[in-house]
Amino acid sequence: MNTLPKIPVNFLVIFYIMCFEAVVSNSRTSTLWTLNKDRTRVIPGEPDQIGCSARPGDSLFALVASTQRYGGAWVRRSPHCQARHNQSPPEHELDCGKPANATFYDSLAGVMDRGKHPPLVEPEAIGEFVKKYKLNMGKTVDLELVESKLRQAKKERPRAVATWHQLGNFWRTKGDPRRAIECFRKALSVAPHHPEVLLSLAKVLFRLQYLDDAIFLTRRSLEVVPPEKGAWQQYFTLGEIFKAYGHYQEAEVHFRHTLDLQPGYEPALKLLKELEEMPLSPWQSYTYFIIGSLVVVVLLFLNNLERPAPNGCSRAQRPQKSLWSGRRHKKPAPT
Repeated sequence: MNTLPKIPVNFLVIFYIMCFEAVVSNSRTSTLWTLNKDRTRVIPGEPDQIGCSARPGDSLFALVASTQRYGGAWVRRSPHCQARHNQSPPEHELDCGKPANATFYDSLAGVMDRGKHPPLVEPEAIGEFVKKYKLNMGKTVDLELVESKLRQAKKERPRAVATWHQLGNFWRTKGDPRRAIECFRKALSVAPHHPEVLLSLAKVLFRLQYLDDAIFLTRRSLEVVPPEKGAWQQYFTLGEIFKAYGHYQEAEVHFRHTLDLQPGYEPALKLLKELEEMPLSPWQSYTYFIIGSLVVVVLLFLNNLERPAPNGCSRAQRPQKSLWSGRRHKKPAPT
């Protein structure tokens, strides 16, 4: 008669412990956790109803439940904040709608990092509205009037490139570079070679110290700007960027181009005067010293060539030996 196999004692002990824990566990001490409809947040729930907050005794899971996906990171939000977050933005919000999927300029570092930019107010951007809306350019400009004009433009032409461009410049004045860049991306997704939008985006990235991106966009704007409009703004922006880079000679050239196209432009005159009064940098001094040293070396070398030799001839006029002078020539055989 076959005997039953022997069961290890360790297995029996582990099995007994697991059964004991299952018996003594109480449903009042456990919580059902699930994902929300968007699958971006962990929330407590029950088989028949999903709650909105964790149970009072579950402090650890309450922290997990109050965390949700927001952009590219996980952040903690209270239920009240979540309720406000789920609400749609007000109709009068001066945004540009849903962000563009892709543009030709998304590979630029300043555009890729648009969600990381700090607040940056650009008061000079208000000049974009002064001429368009015929505002009185005094010490202050009525931003409420600008907002009303923009709301009207958005209502009449919500999908126009010009509207998105104006909204982007408005967010420049408000100090929100992310929204400004999103508006410019929306415009460039429809008109990728729009010179004014390219220049406005270049100015934003220039103020954020993305100098290489700003140079690229400004030069691209310079290539596509119509001749009848003039490119003095592009030349002036390039001058500012090169000045910030420390390339003062190139900056001076672009400022002079600006004054050729827009005589008497005060900012260009002021910056050009600063460049002319600027002392030489140490690097420029070293460059001039090296160039002067090379010139002296070349002159000494030429003077040495013209110095007369002991036989009365200069070294340049000294007769040179033939390459074949040191070789012996065989006598022709007698015939």
